[in-house]
Amino acid sequence: GPITPIATLERNPELPLLIEIVAGDMPVVTGLEVWAAVVVRDTSGNAYLDDLVVVSTQSKDDGFDESGDYITPVDDLDADWVDDGILVSWSGINSGEIRGYKIYILQDSFTTISDALEIGEVLASTNFLITDDIFEELDNKTTWYIAVSPFDDYTTKATVEAVEVLPKKDSGSAEPVESNENTDFTSLLTTPNLLAAGLLLVAILLLIGIVRTRNNKKMRDKNWELQEATWGIQDNLGWDDAPEFGAVAPISPPPQITPQVETDIYSAAQRIEANDPYQRQVYQPQQPVLQPQNNALLNDLNDTKQTQKPNIDTSFLDDLL
Repeated sequence: GPITPIATLERNPELPLLIEIVAGDMPVVTGLEVWAAVVVRDTSGNAYLDDLVVVSTQSKDDGFDESGDYITPVDDLDADWVDDGILVSWSGINSGEIRGYKIYILQDSFTTISDALEIGEVLASTNFLITDDIFEELDNKTTWYIAVSPFDDYTTKATVEAVEVLPKKDSGSAEPVESNENTDFTSLLTTPNLLAAGLLLVAILLLIGIVRTRNNKKMRDKNWELQEATWGIQDNLGWDDAPEFGAVAPISPPPQITPQVETDIYSAAQRIEANDPYQRQVYQPQQPVLQPQNNALLNDLNDTKQTQKPNIDTSFLDDLL
């Protein structure tokens, strides 16, 4: 048989032992028959190597998963302080594959049950109350992490999700603070309070100045408009400005009447004239009367008025030509 052992255990070993590799560094595969024997040695290294008790078995694939990942995890896990204990509740599937639930606790967050402490288990219930009788280290001033893992006939689910339980808040009433009715007024005269009061006073003064300035400006604008409308003072001349000697102050042209206004005026005049509310007769100017005239006398006068042309002798022009 083999001379080199595949495993060496302590005096108090953790059993059962899982054999994954046999002598010769050969892994255990499906269908492989494995023979095993246990040899006991004393402190001096003496051992019986003959007539050993040997057992054998054949490896087979039965679908078994030691991590328990095939088991359905719990849902709606919750944990809260109730009096001096922590009430843990969850919801699970009531099926034949799950035999019960195990509860784990730790002061730090964890994801595997091997890192936490198992404090109890239930078979048919979906809640568990953790008290100091079950877990002596329970303290309501410490943050705890609690998880619940289901188990079946073969194994317990290794991976879990822990919930955080914060320290319990004291519901006692706080001690009333004694109020000092005889508070000294000088305690309010601190530097921040004085600065705030000074800034407030400056803001009020600025606001008053702005309001008064705006009122004076409005009054002066009204007086200026009245003076301009009365005396014809132009915008480019101030109160104390006067035109130079011999210079004529510019006069603004009269406002022009727009065609629309002119049309409206004529239309109104025509309506008034057509209606004639006072029933007055329209004034008719007197026409001159033409008298009969003597045509012969007029013709003689016209003949005498015609200009007579002078008789000039132009015969000398013929001699010259």
